[in-house]
Amino acid sequence: YTVWDIISHEEYEDMKSSIPYTLRLKSMREYIKYNCLTMVSEVEWKIVDSFKLAMEHFQEIAEAGGEGTVIKTLNGTWKKGKPKWQMKMKKEDYHDLKIVGFNYGTSGTKNEHVISSLDVETSDGMLRTSPGGISESDMKYITENQEALLGSIVEVKCSGLSQNKHGEYALLHPVFIKIRDDKNIANSLNECLAINKMISELN
Repeated sequence: YTVWDIISHEEYEDMKSSIPYTLRLKSMREYIKYNCLTMVSEVEWKIVDSFKLAMEHFQEIAEAGGEGTVIKTLNGTWKKGKPKWQMKMKKEDYHDLKIVGFNYGTSGTKNEHVISSLDVETSDGMLRTSPGGISESDMKYITENQEALLGSIVEVKCSGLSQNKHGEYALLHPVFIKIRDDKNIANSLNECLAINKMISELN
């Protein structure tokens, strides 16, 4: 188990705790250490004091395959539900990319005979990715119109850009949004990098 908080049974029954998060975090760490818990670990965390640092940490987690981060105030109490002193951090970039290939679903699944993901790239071919998340109606339409759609532009949502050790770019957690029949030119890599930078610096 990976854990990020600890409360007493009484606090759980009351559905609230007045103990600040810093003290709960310390108590959790001491509990794990004192009881030599080998199957329980503390969640990765760091203290940030700016939006920029929070976004950099989010990017690190996303590139490692994680979904994102949760920002919490250090003196926050606990209550059942979604308290206003903590929030899930998400980053959403939108890019227009060109279809260069089609992928059928995995053999043996309900989508094995329909296109379930696309191969797309920037106008200069410097960024390639394969967004999924296509609805059943869109999968049917794409499957029946592959020849006509090859080279078309699609809008893709992602959690930012990543770069491997070879310098090749891709999108983090890419998801198909829609076919852009109003456009015929995809974003270039530089345009995608500019969009990513702009979103990262929003405050």
